[in-house]
Amino acid sequence: MAIGGLTRFAGIWFDNLFTDLSVRERIRQVRYNVDQASRRVDELRDGLRGRAAQHRNRLAVLAGERRDLLAQP
Repeated sequence: MAIGGLTRFAGIWFDNLFTDLSVRERIRQVRYNVDQASRRVDELRDGLRGRAAQHRNRLAVLAGERRDLLAQP
């Protein structure tokens, strides 16, 4: 089966066009997924910082109570 120059050109051009569009869409999807993951990591980090601060405060309170108990005659 012989393929003419115009057919070959159109096949390559359209193939590249659709391939480029497909790759572009995949890149957009990956960017979106990375942005979502980054936001989630930020939320988790902020939550962990808050919990760490609560635990530090609780430890300070307990240390004060321990000191008071040990100081009683």
